[in-house]
Amino acid sequence: MEMLNLTSSNYSLFLSFLNPNHFKRLQLMDASLWGIGLVNHTHPIGILIADINFDNKSAAITHLVVNDKENAHHFVMQLYNEAENYFKRIGFLITEITITMNSKSDDFINILTNQGWHGNVQGIDKYVLDFKRIQQNEWLWNLEIPTSLTVVPWSQHVSEIFRKAISNKNKFDDHVYPFVQNLGVIDEEFSFALFLEEDLVGWCIAERVAQNMILLPHSYVKRLPVTRAGGGGMLVYAPVVKRAIEENMFVTFFTDGDNTSMQNIINRRFKECIIQKKLLVRLVKKEKVTIIH
Repeated sequence: MEMLNLTSSNYSLFLSFLNPNHFKRLQLMDASLWGIGLVNHTHPIGILIADINFDNKSAAITHLVVNDKENAHHFVMQLYNEAENYFKRIGFLITEITITMNSKSDDFINILTNQGWHGNVQGIDKYVLDFKRIQQNEWLWNLEIPTSLTVVPWSQHVSEIFRKAISNKNKFDDHVYPFVQNLGVIDEEFSFALFLEEDLVGWCIAERVAQNMILLPHSYVKRLPVTRAGGGGMLVYAPVVKRAIEENMFVTFFTDGDNTSMQNIINRRFKECIIQKKLLVRLVKKEKVTIIH
């Protein structure tokens, strides 16, 4: 068993462990990105990627994946311990961990909980969808939007309204806030906002992470009589789904496990489109633990 430091020349060994948004960063391998991989001879076992913040001497483990059902717990601990020792040596603190879960990862979470990673548990689902599989799509082009609601493409003006709106902690549901603070690049071509007259009440935010893949880090529709009557979450999903079908794109998105309206949309409208579903766990130092499906 060998631990490798990830470089622009060896990361391709771990392609099956990576997300499309990793490729460009690993090709450039800038100083803010650090990673290690575990191999058995030439067979990849697992990978860990971290973002480094030099200003406050901290690191966030953003991707931790092991592909070994029998020894997953052991290999996850190996990767984590290697990362922790490295960052300790250079005087940095790991403040966040995101791990792809499997049946053997509970022990790892319990160990970290005992080390100060603790808090409330929240469920989030990660889906990869191929909307070309959709069996009934007439509603996409026939969706009637109430006259008081408007769906608009993303723009700098919408972005300013959005940033101002999410600064009000009482405006939206609690599950909104953990996922809108670090959204990365917002692709205006695939992102949309929902307004009730001039009030922002929903959005579907997208980032293009590969030629044939868009990532939806967050979508939301405020539960109001007019949005429920108008189709709820479909109001912001419909334009994204249409674009994805037209552009032959796959879509990856996250939704809160307790967000029943979005879960219902997936199971009622898009069930046949699901090609992958994963369980992730996000742990934040001295704050809270978030489970992501």
